[in-house]
Amino acid sequence: MHCSVKEGVSQTLQQNPAAGINRAARADGADDLESAFDLHGSALYRYALGVTGSREDAEDAVQEAFVRLARAGRIPCSGQVLARYLFRAACNAAISALRRRRRDRTVPLGISANTAASRYRYAMARLRLQLEDERNG
Repeated sequence: MHCSVKEGVSQTLQQNPAAGINRAARADGADDLESAFDLHGSALYRYALGVTGSREDAEDAVQEAFVRLARAGRIPCSGQVLARYLFRAACNAAISALRRRRRDRTVPLGISANTAASRYRYAMARLRLQLEDERNG
C-alpha cells in the first residue's frame, strides 16, 4: 500500500508542479509530504479500509487525502491539525468511492440499477395505458 500511494502522490506532483508544498518547520518532524505520509499513512489506510471495505478504494482514498494536502499549498503547523485534515480528507474520499460504487453497481442482467429502475417505470406506465385502453375500449 505505502509504495503505490507514495508513487501516485509523487506522480501527481510531477504532473502539476503548482501543487508543491511550502514546508513550514514543525516540531514533530513532519516537514514534508513524505514525513506526513510516514506518520499517518497506515492509520489512514486502516480507517479508509473500514469505511469502504475495499483495499483499492482505501488506497485511493488515502492517495486522494495526500493529493489534497499537496494541492493545499502547505502542511498545517500542528500534528493534530494535520491528522484531522488528513482523516477528514480520507473520509470524504472514501464516502465518494462508496457513492460511486453504489451508483455504478449492476444487476445480474449487466445493466446499472438506475437503468433498471427507469425501464421499470416506463414498463409500468405502458401497462397502465394498456389497461385504461382495455377498460375504455
